[in-house]
Amino acid sequence: MDVNAVLLSVQERDKWQHRLRLLEGSLGEIRERRKRLVQRLRKIKRDLARLGDYSDAILDATRRHRVGGPIHAADTGRLPSR
Repeated sequence: MDVNAVLLSVQERDKWQHRLRLLEGSLGEIRERRKRLVQRLRKIKRDLARLGDYSDAILDATRRHRVGGPIHAADTGRLPSR
């Protein structure tokens, strides 16, 4: 066997092993980022569902109030100052 051919083969193998380590590191980072984003998305979905429940409860309360009778305007004709 030719020593130069063996040396080139070893260098090529080392180059590909280095690239593989870099790609595996990038893949690990991407998986971690995806995991955090999935957790964040779940939290946002929970918050949106909770907000929807609150808005439904508020709307139900106002609907029930209207059914109970008319809503009268304020006694005074002027608005309170801020």
